[in-house]
Amino acid sequence: MKQSFIIIIFSSLLFCSTAFSQKTDSSSSPSHFTGSISATHNGISLIPTFSLGKPATIINLSMGKGKLSFEPEMRFALEGKPWSFLFWWRYRVKADRFRFNFGAHPALNFKAETVTSNGISKEVW
Repeated sequence: MKQSFIIIIFSSLLFCSTAFSQKTDSSSSPSHFTGSISATHNGISLIPTFSLGKPATIINLSMGKGKLSFEPEMRFALEGKPWSFLFWWRYRVKADRFRFNFGAHPALNFKAETVTSNGISKEVW
C-alpha cells in the first residue's frame, strides 16, 4: 500500500513539473510550491457520506505559475490506507475591480470491502 502512495505522489509531482515546462521569461510571474500535513481525530469530510469516521492524515499541496495552479489533497487513514484524493485545478483572473476563480477536480474515494471467493476472504479496494 505504501508503494502505491509513493507512486501516486511521484507521478503527480512529475506531471506538474512537466505541465509547466516552458521557456524561461524574465517578465513572467513566479511559480510557487507549498504544502501542509494535518491530522484529524474523526476523518470528517465536507460531504458526510465520504467521512472516514476515524483518525486520518490530510496532505495538501499547491503548485502553480501565474493564474493556473494544481492543488492535490490526499487523505489517508493513520494506518496508511488511502481514504480519498482530490486533484484540484484552479484558474484565477484578477483585475482592479473584478476577481474570478474557477476550479475543477476529479476525485477518488476509496473503500475497503471483504470479498469471499472460493472460501477465501480477502480485503479489496
